[in-house]
Amino acid sequence: MEIAEHDESKCYPDTVATAHITDDPEQVYKEKAQKKLENFQIHVKERFRALIARSDPLSLSWIRQLFKVFLSCLKEFKELLDHNGRDLKRGVRNRLISPCVFICLRSLELLNGIRDGLLYVEEWGGEVLKMLLLLCTPNVGRPQFDKARNALNRLSISIQNEKESNWALADSMEENEGNLNLEPARRFSSRVSRMWSASMQLKLLRTSLFLPTLGDNAVTNGIADSAFTMGCVQFTVLFCLVAAVPCQGRRIDASFFEEHMSPYRWYEPLHSIWKKIYEEARKAENLYCCGLLNEVCLIEQCTRDLSNLINSVEYPLTQENREERAQVVKKLRNIDAALEDGLEPLDEELKDGWSKIASFRIEVENWKNWLHG
Repeated sequence: MEIAEHDESKCYPDTVATAHITDDPEQVYKEKAQKKLENFQIHVKERFRALIARSDPLSLSWIRQLFKVFLSCLKEFKELLDHNGRDLKRGVRNRLISPCVFICLRSLELLNGIRDGLLYVEEWGGEVLKMLLLLCTPNVGRPQFDKARNALNRLSISIQNEKESNWALADSMEENEGNLNLEPARRFSSRVSRMWSASMQLKLLRTSLFLPTLGDNAVTNGIADSAFTMGCVQFTVLFCLVAAVPCQGRRIDASFFEEHMSPYRWYEPLHSIWKKIYEEARKAENLYCCGLLNEVCLIEQCTRDLSNLINSVEYPLTQENREERAQVVKKLRNIDAALEDGLEPLDEELKDGWSKIASFRIEVENWKNWLHG
């Protein structure tokens, strides 16, 4: 399924227009700079409002659109920095640049861990496809069900191992504050260290975000507000990705959005998304799940259904067995189609996003040096 690109050429309903035309170049610059600041806040609100309106939250399709929204915000923020930051004084660099660099570093690490988690989903999808092909065999009988049982056992063991190693790591990180002797049993984590934890990275990212003061905005020509907004966008998107994908050290137990953020235009839609994810994570059936991604939840549900079928099947198959098999096959086929359409494209988009964040970090560093040049 192709995800439609966001058309930035179209104006948002409440985009701020320039108040009047003037021949004074300095006044034109100030008005354009102010318009960019206000429009950035509006665009963030409208992009996330559109996500809330979708009927498929936490699906692969929704996650892909969420990440496209993030990249659109990042592109606009970069343009805002390029235009509005040209006259910034040297004394503001640590207030503005250092948090941006830190957030970029945390974002890069989190994307590495998230892409590692997608490898597990890919492995599980392979077992789903094997079971689907076996159960779709004409005149399916004991040999096919025995092979499907083997695939189901491999899938169940992999899911259970992921749950146990993930929670053991998250618990140890909290108890020992990062000083661990634990060796998690993950096989695919080649992009992050063995002791890396997604929940700890989210906490570090969250604590780096400080609500700007009036003084901060005054000395940064209003960019401090935009930098804070971009940081909140990055946190929200990465929070959703960690919640959805079976990341190493994944745990969703941190609050973020507070009432003092409510004056921002984007507060309501971002808070709604965070609240939705948090409520899903706190449900009893999701407390120990591998990830809230719809397709991951469907895989876990389907393993239970198939286990019940295999344990009750009779040979030759009864009419009831055939009806149960047809239901399981339908679920497996839907899961396989969703993974086929969305998993590899999502990984490629995350890879591309990693490169764009890395480039942005370098550009911000260069911008800082230019300010001091």
